[in-house]
Amino acid sequence: MISPENLIFSNQKLMLVDVLQEHSESFKEKKNGSPKITVKHRINTGDNLPVTQRAYRVFPAECRIIPDEVGKMLDRGIMQPSESLWSSWYVRETTLGVFVWTTDAQ
Repeated sequence: MISPENLIFSNQKLMLVDVLQEHSESFKEKKNGSPKITVKHRINTGDNLPVTQRAYRVFPAECRIIPDEVGKMLDRGIMQPSESLWSSWYVRETTLGVFVWTTDAQ
């Protein structure tokens, strides 16, 4: 027997599948395995001076990992070279031995 709870769940599931299929382009991956990102943005800072933050000290092991990881992100198109005076440090988090790169550790 079908209960009302199952009908609601089934309807929600169908709605979710419809939305995912409608926006399937957003979930396609590049050949290198990274997500395809088509959003570009620009922040107009007007006449404000650039904000820079000093780099903080890292462990010697991280000194070896950072260039490799940055190189991988450049190769995959996740990052791009910049000569902007605006800069910010990154935060490296480890989760079960996996490095996660972010600029905000909230």
